[in-house]
Amino acid sequence: MKVLLVSLALISFGIYTHAIRYLFSRAGGVAPRMKVLQLLGTISAIVQIIALAASTPTTPRFAAAMILYGGGLLVFFWARRSLAGRRFALAFSPDDPGTLVTSGIYRYVRHPFYLAYTLTWVAGVAAAPSLWTGITAGCMVAMYVYAARTEESRFKLSGAAEEYEAYRSRAGLFLPRLRVLVMGIRAKN
Repeated sequence: MKVLLVSLALISFGIYTHAIRYLFSRAGGVAPRMKVLQLLGTISAIVQIIALAASTPTTPRFAAAMILYGGGLLVFFWARRSLAGRRFALAFSPDDPGTLVTSGIYRYVRHPFYLAYTLTWVAGVAAAPSLWTGITAGCMVAMYVYAARTEESRFKLSGAAEEYEAYRSRAGLFLPRLRVLVMGIRAKN
């Protein structure tokens, strides 16, 4: 069980690291706050991997962690597919937000990449609950909320401000709005 959890955590962190490098645009450079986020993410990933390697997860904790790691990867790849070849700027970039994506997972969640990363950090806490895994997850989620709010403030100042405000009322920050989710399920039936 432990080997599987460590492997899945390493795969998740590796995919997300690759995405930072190749999926997101660096046209505006890498902002100092993004460098802090990357450093904090690296330290947190090391802490979580060590905690996973030292833990002996129970079957329920193992199952919860596997669901969360798998959910994080599912959300990540759905978000990537929803971009349809577009590249968003890195977090904290001063670039104009550009295009508003409202299809795919973006129909339900405004920041699905941050949701994917959050699920991964929470998976580490579920598998190896400790003060250190809790602190790393808490710090990373706080940084994602801060980054999301920063990106949203840029949209409010852009030419797409009105469209973005309407979108905000339909899609949740990291979690879907229940009303929109139910309407989407009903529309498919």
